[in-house]
Order: sequence, then structure tokens, then C-alpha cells
Amino acid sequence: MRAGRTTGVLSLHGHEVGSFTDDLVTAAGVAENISYALTNMQHDEERAATQVALVEGEARFVSSRPIRAHSERANPAAAR
Repeated sequence: MRAGRTTGVLSLHGHEVGSFTDDLVTAAGVAENISYALTNMQHDEERAATQVALVEGEARFVSSRPIRAHSERANPAAAR
């Protein structure tokens, strides 16, 4: 499951009764681990996209700020 939705099914079939040993049944529990890993991968992708958006937003903010020359601070008349 990813985001509360089923995204795949692990189906095991045996031709004989007793085909699945306890070890195999335990190993089939790996499907839960796969689901957990897929969810974490999705979160990592979302986190990376958010980080990129943050860096881009900061760059736009910094570039949109007016740059004041040192002379404006020294001579207020220069700013007029």
C-alpha cells in the first residue's frame, strides 16, 4: 500500500498441499517490508522536490530585492 491505496499484490501459489513451509510463509512477509520501502522512497522524492522548490524560491526572493549602493547610506541625497 502507498498513500492508503493498494499498488500491487504478491500472490503465491503451490501445486501441492503443504507446499509452503513456515520459512516460506515467513519470507512472504517481505511484502510488508517492500511496501514500507516504497512509501519511504515516495517520501524521499517529495522531500527532494520540496527542497528544490525552497532553493528556487529563495533565489527568486533574493534576486527581487533592490540592491542599495554604499553611496546611498553615505549620502541620502544620492538615493533621490
